[in-house]
Amino acid sequence: MSIWRPTQTKRAAFFVASDLILSLFSYYASYSLRFNFDIPPFFLSHFALLFGVLFILKIVFFALFNIYKTPWRFFSVDNLIALFKAHVVVYIIFGSFFLWFDENRYLLPRSVIFIDFLFLIFF
Repeated sequence: MSIWRPTQTKRAAFFVASDLILSLFSYYASYSLRFNFDIPPFFLSHFALLFGVLFILKIVFFALFNIYKTPWRFFSVDNLIALFKAHVVVYIIFGSFFLWFDENRYLLPRSVIFIDFLFLIFF
C-alpha cells in the first residue's frame, strides 16, 4: 500500500481542503469588496463563525450532491450542474438564516452573500 496511491478518502480530503482555501479566499474577498477593502471590526469579529457555518453547509450539501465522488478527469457537465445546484441550495439556506431571524440580520451584509456566490461560481 502506497501513500501516493489515490483513494476515495484522499480525493475527498483533497477536494475539501481545496474548497476550504477557495471558499475562505472568496469569502474574505467578498467582505473586502463590499467594504471597499476596509472591513469594519464589528464584521471581522463575526467572520470566522459565519465562515464556519457556511463551510459546513457547503461540505454537507456537496456530499449530498456527490460532488466529491467524481475524479476531475471524469468531471462532466452533469457534475458542473450538480455543483451549481449545491451552491444555490447552500446560499439560499445561508441567506435565509439572516432574513428570517431578526437578531442575526446585521451580522453579515446581504451583499456579501451574493458577492461570495458570484465569486465561487466564477472560480
